[in-house]
Amino acid sequence: MGLCFLVPIESHMKTITIPDDLYRQLKKIKRKEESFSDVIRRLLERRNTDIGKYFGVLRDSPVMAYLDDMVKEIRSPARFKA
Repeated sequence: MGLCFLVPIESHMKTITIPDDLYRQLKKIKRKEESFSDVIRRLLERRNTDIGKYFGVLRDSPVMAYLDDMVKEIRSPARFKA
């Protein structure tokens, strides 16, 4: 049996029905101060994030230089294995 709850859409409320397992999943990721509508909105916004806008942001960062050094260090012993 599913659970019904209201989701505000453009200042109007709509009732949707979801299965119990989906309700439990939403409840698990729901933050204390969030409504279920907030959770759904957050998930939808995250899904629509264009990761391309983050491409190259670490290029000149000391973090990137550190990561590059770590990768080289990890890979160097592997080159000498037979």
